[in-house]
Amino acid sequence: MSLLFLLLISPLSDIYAYLALLLGVVAEGETAIFIAAFASQGGYLNIYGVFAITFSATLASDWIWFFMGRINGDLLFKKRPKLMARAKKVDHLLEKYPILILFTYRYMYGLRIVLPLVFGFSSLKFKKFAFFSFLSTAIWAGVMCALGFYFSAFLERNLNEFVKYQEIIILSMIALGVLIFLLFRIRKWYKKKMLST
Repeated sequence: MSLLFLLLISPLSDIYAYLALLLGVVAEGETAIFIAAFASQGGYLNIYGVFAITFSATLASDWIWFFMGRINGDLLFKKRPKLMARAKKVDHLLEKYPILILFTYRYMYGLRIVLPLVFGFSSLKFKKFAFFSFLSTAIWAGVMCALGFYFSAFLERNLNEFVKYQEIIILSMIALGVLIFLLFRIRKWYKKKMLST
């Protein structure tokens, strides 16, 4: 993460920074985009370049997963029964709400690789997937870049206020993190208990 940030603000060359962004978008997604947009607010990168790479890398990644599902779907899903069960659920939803699923899959965190794989494995035509993928990715990339860019501008303007309350902010974030962790643990424990009875 810190290596990515150093590459983004490296004065050596813009090419290295954009290459780091490309790798970051594929590996980390939103985090890399926010850092790049933050860097563009500081003048290290061009926000239009950040958008272009974010859009291109995301679209290429989705299409690669789609074709992997189309070419190797049988082999991939049959070896993994849990993935096959997920694929059937998604396929059912895709039949019921095709436009909604195709337009919003980009925003479903944790399913962004599984869904294009399932789309490829399903009877969905590539033209339809490509159209919605293009549209959804363009909107998503624009929103992520704008959020990172304007949030960094907001932080810069209000940095003194944040410094004043940094201890409260940090403690609140830690408390929120612990609360979320505990809720997930309780939910997991409750599910196990329900299954065992």
